[in-house]
Amino acid sequence: MVFIMPNTYHAFDVISPFHAISSLSYCLYQSSANDSITLHIVPAMHGQYLLKECSFMTLSGVHVELVHQTKRSIGLGVFGSLLRRWMPKGSQNSENSVFLGHHTYFKPTVLKYLSKSTAPHIKTFAFEEGIGSYHTLTQEREVSLREGKRFYMVKFFLKRLLATKLFLDQRWGLLNSADNENVRYWHTLAVTELARNLYAEEGESSVPDGVLFFTSPLVCLGLLNNQENEELIIKIRTFLKHRGKMLYIKPHPLDQQVYEHLVEPGCVVNTQAPAEVHLIQHRYAAVAGVNSGALLTASMMFNVRAINFCSWLPRLAQQKLLLGPNLQTLFTQYTCDCEELYDDSW
Repeated sequence: MVFIMPNTYHAFDVISPFHAISSLSYCLYQSSANDSITLHIVPAMHGQYLLKECSFMTLSGVHVELVHQTKRSIGLGVFGSLLRRWMPKGSQNSENSVFLGHHTYFKPTVLKYLSKSTAPHIKTFAFEEGIGSYHTLTQEREVSLREGKRFYMVKFFLKRLLATKLFLDQRWGLLNSADNENVRYWHTLAVTELARNLYAEEGESSVPDGVLFFTSPLVCLGLLNNQENEELIIKIRTFLKHRGKMLYIKPHPLDQQVYEHLVEPGCVVNTQAPAEVHLIQHRYAAVAGVNSGALLTASMMFNVRAINFCSWLPRLAQQKLLLGPNLQTLFTQYTCDCEELYDDSW
């Protein structure tokens, strides 16, 4: 009887719940029973963790852990293992592999998080961080400015190089594989596992006349002031009410604004569950937002009508949130602009 050593999977710099969904979906797609998956979580802006440490077993028998990312001392053998990626395919060991993943590109410093003893063969992959994976040079510069960080053009192009096949065995993503049913399936499975193991207390419900609005931290990022943000919500609430729909709000984890006084009682969804998990447990007539990646995933994965209110933002905010051509094509295909709904009977 031949005993096959299990594979291990590591995803690094996992900040948001969507990072967790995207990386976990790839690992589940590749893994078999008895394999192990570790998602290394790091804090978001202001040092806030958006995910909690935990461990669970999937229905397929794969062990999953979410742990705080910590560095380890490594031996030269780790670098040798990485170099095996460029060896002829016949000399690579397909068993007992370590899969190293990072969002968007391969990050060489993830080797610092491996132990001295590792598998004889390393495979690399990149998962999506959301629409940020497809930012252009202009958008990346704007994001750095909003977050108060220096923008390094050399670093931008280095990341582009590290995202090529020279450094990655596979790129994985829902947005760049929008028509791939296999990718959708594994993303949905990852959401189901997270819902079952991390957010089981959410329960289930149906809100047939409700529209769930995903906020963005527009005030925190300096794109809107507090008054403009409140006026936007009131305008959206009125717009939906005239169409027989009630506005529900799911604040972004980094959004510090208060919304209870702007909507009906009980219509602010205060939950730690990401949009995708919430939507697998709660059904709405539609979802809405402002150039939010959650609009795309809701439409792609759950076939929920997704309404984009970006055209209602002040012109300067619209310019700063401008999408690149590839993303604009996706938003046109999978969402509808609110202006298209004026004569809609829904």
